[in-house]
Amino acid sequence: MYNLGNMRSSENYTTATRKEINRSNEQSEKFQAAEALTRLGMLTKMKDLELYHGRTDDGTPDWHIRADFNNADNATGNRNVNKVPALSTGTKDIALEFAQARDRGRGRAEVYRMKSRNPDARILNQDFDWNSLSSLERDEAAKAVRKTLPSIAEGVDLAFEDRNAGLGTRIYETQFCSGGPFGAYTASEDINAIATNLSVSPRMAEQIGGARNVQLLMAQAPEFMRDILNAYVDGKDSINILFTGQQHRTNIPISREYIGNWFKNMDIVGAKYPVRSATLGKELDNYLMFELDDVDTEARIEEERIAKQRRMGSIAMKIAQKMNPKRSGIYGLLHRKSPEGGKSQSEIMDLLNNDLYADPHTIVETAKKTQGYDMVLEASAGVWEGFTIQQHTETALQVFEDNYADKLPAKMLPLMRLALLTHDIGKGVAVANEGNKRNQKAYNVAYARDFMEKNNVDNSTLELVLSMISEGMERTTDFSIKAKEGSNVSFYNYCSDTIGKYLGKPATEEETYGFGQMMLALQTCDSAAYTDMATTRSTNSNYRHRNYASFNKSFRRKSGLTGHKLKLERDLEQV
Repeated sequence: MYNLGNMRSSENYTTATRKEINRSNEQSEKFQAAEALTRLGMLTKMKDLELYHGRTDDGTPDWHIRADFNNADNATGNRNVNKVPALSTGTKDIALEFAQARDRGRGRAEVYRMKSRNPDARILNQDFDWNSLSSLERDEAAKAVRKTLPSIAEGVDLAFEDRNAGLGTRIYETQFCSGGPFGAYTASEDINAIATNLSVSPRMAEQIGGARNVQLLMAQAPEFMRDILNAYVDGKDSINILFTGQQHRTNIPISREYIGNWFKNMDIVGAKYPVRSATLGKELDNYLMFELDDVDTEARIEEERIAKQRRMGSIAMKIAQKMNPKRSGIYGLLHRKSPEGGKSQSEIMDLLNNDLYADPHTIVETAKKTQGYDMVLEASAGVWEGFTIQQHTETALQVFEDNYADKLPAKMLPLMRLALLTHDIGKGVAVANEGNKRNQKAYNVAYARDFMEKNNVDNSTLELVLSMISEGMERTTDFSIKAKEGSNVSFYNYCSDTIGKYLGKPATEEETYGFGQMMLALQTCDSAAYTDMATTRSTNSNYRHRNYASFNKSFRRKSGLTGHKLKLERDLEQV
C-alpha cells in the first residue's frame, strides 16, 4: 500500500500528502490505464517535462502563478484566455524569447520554471496521432480510455432546479440510446423533443445528452479526442460530426463538465497545444494549464513545503500518534495497532485511519453502522433545501475532497474527516425534539461525544474535535464569515490555546497558524455546502446536483476544471 521510496526524508514525510506517500492507487484500473496511455504517448507526466513561463517584471514582489491568471486579457500565445484557467508555457528558450519580446528592451525579462503540486500530474499531448500506433497499440489505448471514463452520474452535476428529477436508468433506455438516425448519439436538434418526452428541462436533456456524446465518442472513436479538446479549450458546447451514411455534418452537444471531470480523474492538469504567438510571430508548441491551483513556480512550491512543515509538522505527528499510534512512524507503515487505551478500532475509525481515499458516501454509510446513528444521520437537517444530515455531511466531506484532501498532510485527514462527520451530527435531533435548530450546538456536542466514545476515539482527540465543532466553529464564523470587530484576535487566541493543549506545550506562532488553516478548512467545507460550487447526492438516484447559491458571497471565486475549487473571502491573511 505504501511506497517508502517516495519519502525524501522523515521530516518531509511528516507533512507529505496522500499522493506523496500512499500509492495504493497504483493498483487501480484508472492508474494502470493512465500509465498505458503515457507509455503510448497520449499523456506525459508533468514531472518529466521542463516547463517555463516568461514574463516581464511588473514590480510584483514574490511573483507566483495565480489561478486567475489570464495573460493580460488578450489571446497572445494563449488561445483559451478567459475560457478556462490557462498559462502560456514552453521551453526555456521560447519562454525567454517571449519575455524579452514583451519587455521591449527594458531589461526586466524573467523566466520561471513551473511545477505541479500534484505528483501524478499529466499533460495531454494534442499532437498525439492514433494512426501512428499499431493495431494492437490502438486497441490497448482505446481500452485504456474506456476504463477511465466516469459514469454519466459521476461526470455531470445537475442544476439545483433539476434535483428532484427521477432519473434511474430510464433516461438512457428511452431517448439517449434509442437507436435513431444518429445511433446512441444525441443531436442538438432533438434536445427539446427529448426534454418533452422525459418531462425534464431542456437544460438537463442537453447536459445528459452532451455527457453521453462525449462518453461514446471517447469510448468508440477516441480519435475524435482532439476535436473534443479543441471544443473544451475554445469554450464550445457542441461539435459537428459526419456520421456514416449521412451527407451533412450533424451538430451534437458535448458536456465540458464531463470532459473536465475526466481530466480531474486522470490527473490531467494541462495540454500540449499548438498556438500562433502574435508576440513572436510564429507557431509554438505550447502548454496550456487547466488547473492553475496546482501549478506554481519551482521556488514557491519549495517555500510552501518548508512552511507547511513548520506549521503543521508537529500537529500532524501528534494526530497520528493519538489516532493510530503504530502508523505514526516508519514501523507504522507496515503494522497496525488499536488507538491509545488498548480498545479495538471500530469500523468507522478503521476506515478513517487506513483508507485515505475513502469516498464521502462510504464514510457516512460506515458511520451509520454505529448503534443508533442510522436514524440520527438520516434525520432532516431542518433547512429549506430539504437536506438530511447525511446529505449535508456527505456534501461537506466532498468539498473537503475537492479542496483539501490532496493538500493537507495525509496524517491530518482522519481527524479532519472525523470533525466533518460529527460537526452537525446532532442537528437533526434538535430539529425533531424542538422543531428548530436554535439549540443545535448542545445537541451536536452531546451526540458527537457519544458517537466518538462508542467508536473508541482517544480522549484527547475527542476533546479536540468537540472544541473544533463547537466554540472553534463559532470563533471561525465570527472571523471568516461575519467579520466581527476583534474577531481576528479572538480567533488567533483560540487557535493558540486549543492546539497548545493538544500538543501538550505552548503553541508556536507557526503552529497556531497551521491549526488556523485547519479551522478555516472546516468552516469552508461547512459553509460551502450551501453554494453552487458544492454538490449533493440525490435521494432517488446516483446523480449529484449543484446547490443553491446561498453563501456564494462569502467565497472568492469558482475555479478548477469543474468549478469546485473555492476559497473564503476572509482567510489567514487578515489574522
